[in-house]
Amino acid sequence: MSTRIYLPDSVEGHLFLATWLSNKIPDFEPCNVQCVAVMNGQRIGCVMGYSNPHYNRVELCVASEPGVWWFTRDNCLQMLGLPFTNMQRQGVTAMVFRGNTKVRRWLQWAGFRLEGNIRKITHNGTRNMLMYGLLRSEYIDLVEKVKGPEIRQQFEQMYGS
Repeated sequence: MSTRIYLPDSVEGHLFLATWLSNKIPDFEPCNVQCVAVMNGQRIGCVMGYSNPHYNRVELCVASEPGVWWFTRDNCLQMLGLPFTNMQRQGVTAMVFRGNTKVRRWLQWAGFRLEGNIRKITHNGTRNMLMYGLLRSEYIDLVEKVKGPEIRQQFEQMYGS
């Protein structure tokens, strides 16, 4: 079955996806968030939520549904583009537990760079998180690397450099 990107066009649609995210990630609060999902048929494969816009950045929260195929490079690039296209932001911040090597590898593939270590962030003070960042220029570099130089020109014409 093929996948498709779902970008809600209503507050209710974003709230539905944000609630789905909060069911997967207990500390995620579904308010002031814009979401994008990959659908496989009628099933949600993955949701990326962008929240807490501050300065010129947003925070990224991601969850996926085990057993639902969704991952393609194009899907990831489209979903990661939301803050740079629709939200006109210059950067995205993602935090991940130190031991979650699968997500850390994905963030690094997607061009995120390690920006810091947040010590003892959990309620009981036992776990550390790593903070990664992706700038608009780094996102454009990734898209160009995957899709070719003509994409950079199209992106900059539509959304600026």
